[in-house]
Amino acid sequence: MRLFTFLLMLTSLGCFVQDDSLPGPQDPKETVTGYDAAIEIRVLVCNPENDPQCLDAYPGPGASIVLFKTEEDREYGEPVYRSGITAGENGSVTFSGLEGGKRYYISTIYSGAQKLSSETVPLNGIARHDVIFPE
Repeated sequence: MRLFTFLLMLTSLGCFVQDDSLPGPQDPKETVTGYDAAIEIRVLVCNPENDPQCLDAYPGPGASIVLFKTEEDREYGEPVYRSGITAGENGSVTFSGLEGGKRYYISTIYSGAQKLSSETVPLNGIARHDVIFPE
């Protein structure tokens, strides 16, 4: 019984001792969450006969973009992780709040044609991904 009382006292004293070797609370702005990454997918259209390097490619607004977490999901068409339509003068769509360092699988449909691709997003920042379709 004395041993139990002694151990109980040691345990309760240990609660009052501050251990400076343990990390303290961090400022949330400095904490990397891994979900500050984004991908901008831009659809471009070119004429490969007249412009083999597609230097004069122009934006393709109205393309359907579907983002998948795995290659198998893209193969079966579900579950869809994110989807969007390209718009604006640069024919792009941006998906934000993605897990940084992860590869995402992309299905792009423009004017009835489909292209499959993939892109790894950075830990924090924007990956820029172009999908080129022929005229």
